[in-house]
Amino acid sequence: MKRLHFYLLFLLLVPFNINAETRLPVVSIIIDDLGQDLQAAQQVIDLPGSVVSAVLPNTKHAQQVAFLTHYSGKEVILHQPMQSVAGNRLGGGAIVLDMTRQQVWKTLESNLNKIPFAVGMNHHMGSLISQHPGHMSWIMEYLKQRSDLFYIDSRTTKETVAQQLASEVGVRNTRRNVFLDHDVTEQAISYQLHRMIRLARRDGSAVAIGHPFPETISVLRREIPHFAEYGVRLVPVSEVIALRNGEKSRVVEVAGKAK
Repeated sequence: MKRLHFYLLFLLLVPFNINAETRLPVVSIIIDDLGQDLQAAQQVIDLPGSVVSAVLPNTKHAQQVAFLTHYSGKEVILHQPMQSVAGNRLGGGAIVLDMTRQQVWKTLESNLNKIPFAVGMNHHMGSLISQHPGHMSWIMEYLKQRSDLFYIDSRTTKETVAQQLASEVGVRNTRRNVFLDHDVTEQAISYQLHRMIRLARRDGSAVAIGHPFPETISVLRREIPHFAEYGVRLVPVSEVIALRNGEKSRVVEVAGKAK
């Protein structure tokens, strides 16, 4: 009889715990600019939790970083270079304003082939291209025909149309809420990290983007183990997209894969 009572209690409690877990505020952290420095990338990959690696395509260690990230059970995305208003140096594989639709598609295909296991993309620089409806439409049309890739609007300009066009074309998407390390000091980074947590607790989710600076890695290494105490859950960015778009079946699938 005692065993039966225990079993019935277990059946009652398990669904509640699962539902409670899915209701927790979630955060996702993307680290940009990976691929040039293998040691820095490895430090990012070794961080606790589902930190996402955003890899520049034409860098020395791009493919290796993508493999290492994937086989660590974490998500990797293409960090696509795009022309900025200031004309910053972009490196190879960039999308610029004088490109045709065919050139944009060819560039995206080439870059994605250099990042094995990429599940989506965001943009590097891009303050000019991301506010240009023509080029952003071409990018989203390419992602739409791939169907398996999502887009993260890095919001490097307030004038961005990236997320709007992704939604119009039917590409799964979300946006950055916080830049962690615009000011590269541990105090400032910690402040932005806790701002991300406050936003998640208010809105249910938040996405932050940072870079592989020693200061950023140090703060994340110290703070991520305490996220449960702060009342948030670190998840892959694909899970944030699924939650924000009400894709319940995809949330279960992603949560099952997360490590």
